Amino acid sequence: MADLRFAALPGSIALLLDKIHSVLLSPGFAKDTTSASLWKRLESSLASISYVIHDAVEPRCNSHGVYAWLLRLEYAVYDAEDSVDDILFEPARLEVEAIARNLKYQALRCRDEFFSSLRLVLSLDEKPIWINGNLVEDIDVIAKEMDKYGFIKRETRDELRLSDSLPATSLLDETAIYGREEDRSNIVGLLLSGDENLDAIALVGTGGLGKTTLAQLVYNDEKVRAHFELKAWVGVHTDFEVDRITRIILKAPTFCSIEGDMSLELLLDKLSASLDGKKFLLVLDDVRNEDINKWNDLETSLKSGARGSKIIVTTRSQGVADCLGCSIRYQLNPLTEDSCRSLLAKSAYAGRDRSEIAMLEDIGMKILKTCGGIPLSVRVIGGLLRFKKSREEWCHVLEDLRKANNHDSISSIVLLSYYHLPALLKLCFAYCSLFPIDYEFHKEELVLLWMAAGFLQMSSGQSMETVGAECVDGLLKRSFFIPIDNSHFKMHDLIHCFAEDVSKELCLRWESSDQAANPQRIRHLSLLRNERDIPEMLSVVLHWNRLRTFYLIDSRSCQISPQALKDIFPRIRRLRVLSLPHFPHAKLPHSIGKLKYLHYLDVSHSALASLPESLSTLYFLQTLILTNCYSLLMLPQGIVKLVNLRKLGIKGAGLMQMPKKMSRLTSLQSLTNFIVGHGGSSIKELGALPNLHGSLSVSGLQNVSSPSDASGANLKAMLYLDELELEWSCNNEDPATDQKEVLENLKPSVELKKLSIRFYGGKEFPKWLGDSSFSKIISLHLSDCINCKSFPPLGRLSSLEHLIIERIGGIKSIGHEFYGVDVYGCKPFQSLKTLKFVEMSQWEEWILLEVDGQEFPCLEEFYVINCPLLKGDLPKSLPALVKLEICNCEQLEASLPQTSECCVPKLDNCDEVEKRSNDNQTAPSSREDGNQQFSTSMGSIKDLHESLSISELQDVSSASHASEANLEAMQYLDELELEKTPQDKTLPKIDGEI
Repeated sequence: MADLRFAALPGSIALLLDKIHSVLLSPGFAKDTTSASLWKRLESSLASISYVIHDAVEPRCNSHGVYAWLLRLEYAVYDAEDSVDDILFEPARLEVEAIARNLKYQALRCRDEFFSSLRLVLSLDEKPIWINGNLVEDIDVIAKEMDKYGFIKRETRDELRLSDSLPATSLLDETAIYGREEDRSNIVGLLLSGDENLDAIALVGTGGLGKTTLAQLVYNDEKVRAHFELKAWVGVHTDFEVDRITRIILKAPTFCSIEGDMSLELLLDKLSASLDGKKFLLVLDDVRNEDINKWNDLETSLKSGARGSKIIVTTRSQGVADCLGCSIRYQLNPLTEDSCRSLLAKSAYAGRDRSEIAMLEDIGMKILKTCGGIPLSVRVIGGLLRFKKSREEWCHVLEDLRKANNHDSISSIVLLSYYHLPALLKLCFAYCSLFPIDYEFHKEELVLLWMAAGFLQMSSGQSMETVGAECVDGLLKRSFFIPIDNSHFKMHDLIHCFAEDVSKELCLRWESSDQAANPQRIRHLSLLRNERDIPEMLSVVLHWNRLRTFYLIDSRSCQISPQALKDIFPRIRRLRVLSLPHFPHAKLPHSIGKLKYLHYLDVSHSALASLPESLSTLYFLQTLILTNCYSLLMLPQGIVKLVNLRKLGIKGAGLMQMPKKMSRLTSLQSLTNFIVGHGGSSIKELGALPNLHGSLSVSGLQNVSSPSDASGANLKAMLYLDELELEWSCNNEDPATDQKEVLENLKPSVELKKLSIRFYGGKEFPKWLGDSSFSKIISLHLSDCINCKSFPPLGRLSSLEHLIIERIGGIKSIGHEFYGVDVYGCKPFQSLKTLKFVEMSQWEEWILLEVDGQEFPCLEEFYVINCPLLKGDLPKSLPALVKLEICNCEQLEASLPQTSECCVPKLDNCDEVEKRSNDNQTAPSSREDGNQQFSTSMGSIKDLHESLSISELQDVSSASHASEANLEAMQYLDELELEKTPQDKTLPKIDGEI
């Protein structure tokens, strides 16, 4: 079988041909006949190879000679790519520097003159030192050797185009689960029963059967969440590293924070203390190591938990269950035929009409039989079949599966699906092997890396980012990725292992210096944090002069010195991707300017106080990430020369202003922040960047020179911007009228989805805020606008789901203007799910609509916090409400709204509020729903009978008040904790079921 690692080679050849074509079409190139003829020879030879390359990498028996031929071809393709980059860099440099001097004509002339002297790069007499032999001659020979292997020519196709698009579906729907409800119920029952000191349950089954998925269902079950005080999930995988496992447990949201340099002994002590007397649930996912000594080290600390604590272990091995002393082994069985059919239909039949499905169903059932009831197999084969339109294509898939004759059905199905991937997706998928098992990919980050690696090209008017997003979606729809949410995803461990196979020796995830590697082939390298090995590893990397990716993973303390980087940079000049997060030094070496092909640089969370000016000569740079570089106060002025820059991430950096002439960065697609300073770029420079996507925060607005500058920013033209934050200084002393005009002129696009305004000093909000044309806004956050005395008609924002209002100090009354009901037929806040008022110090009254049911019909969460002067009523009916919190509203005398049955209010320091439940309200359905805390007087809760469970009552000061509480009538009370209770007071009679 041709080696899997060559399966992506057709895509690499297609990318190279695309680049060569762009070189041949460059102005001035055709004037030089020697260079042009050499490049045309190269293009011709590669084109002839492209006709047979698919046959050469097919999964069928081949001779050792074919392997050697493919290996030579692969080397030659990479060398040719480097040669193209050499050619493209110099005219790019000349053009950028001429443009910097405002000499556009000279820039074009420089470019033409360079191409007319191109023979120096690829003449037969000149051999750049990084090429072994003559590149054109070598590829000519490779092309001539094709005939002796008998490869079959195929019709060429657009390798860089994805398959025909499918009907849009939610990618989260791809995770639909079938046939595990009984298993889920059984495991939940096991977790909620028993009172042993520490009980371990093993979910045992073959890979791909759904053990992790079942464990996740159980872990997120409402009853389970309410039953355990603490929960943690750890992906264990190959190595049972007690240090790593302990750290992950302690970092879980319900546990505590830890220091980075704690020893294992201290970590285990902290774990023991954190668990002391608490009932916890721990999931150890995908355990493979059977070293009982390592388990014993961890088990000792786990035993400090309360009785009834549970551990779920997912594993493929009964030996692991024995090693961990699991008292219960739950054997997971394959899915039933009906469940498999439902799972297949979810993906394979998506978007097809009934007649198509009827034509394919019988073949689909035959294909299902090859899956053995394994959910992963069904998902992957379904992902393949959804892109096969005809019955004939489905029959070919069935035939290929039968030919495989492999007892490991998952491997056969994944292999077949991989070979049917478009060439572009093969390249992108193989690159993912750089990341460890269980790694949570972020969509934008991965697309930027693919772009830097050279996989993505602008196509049919689509940006590279759009093409990359389609690649992610394509791999999700084929079940090579598992969605977590709309922007994050993972790979199944079996799929991840397959990615390692297909990228072998080209991509290396280096976890220790003991790993063998072939420096001649390695192009992409990631390092997992291991401080002891890093110096030795770096000494090896010095000799990997073909390296294109250097990516540091899981580095909370980057143990690479500036001197080490100074030594490495001149040796790895072909680098496209450099990721050094958490770099602990104040400066990067000046030699970073040697990395002239660099496309991606990430030094986020670093101690950098400045960036070298040589950074401004990296003309190919597309992505620069400086997130949370708190000490970085300025960017190099020359950064505006980076005209290919598409992503500038500076959120959390300490920047005081932007460099002058930011408007030159016209390729920018993502700019996280724009800081208006006294000496840098004016806000009107933003007007030249209309293609910004994602989120943008504009701060320092008190430094805007004039309202006309704000108008020049032209935010309304940024149609692709989803989120916008506008922020003045917290010490804002500018005239309120100027600020009102500035904000009026900062009107964003009506395509905006999220808006935040902070520290605005005007007396009223602009007219556009609350305009019904902003029909796509789903989130609005107004905070610290201390002079505003009224709200705009926010009720007219038809899609608004989340509204947070904090510290609007001038507001005394909220009335009908808030709802915008002066417009006939307007129904306010029809989509609102969250409403929060916080620290409204002057707010006295809330004038409600007279007709109930028109306001807040979808509201799920309602908060009124620290509004000490508020009096009067609250909305009378909030039928969808599930969470209500009213705190420190001492003068509020309102009745609680009528709510859904599951809503349990949290009240604190608002004794005058009449707390009463709905007439038809029943008891909370779970302990979690009822386990709310009330800090109040006993007398004020006398009406909370059947509808609430209460876990904490504080400051019981008198027996008479305690009697008034009538706890005996609270038949659903599960737990009662009394704090600050005088010893001489008598408690009321309590229901015997507590």
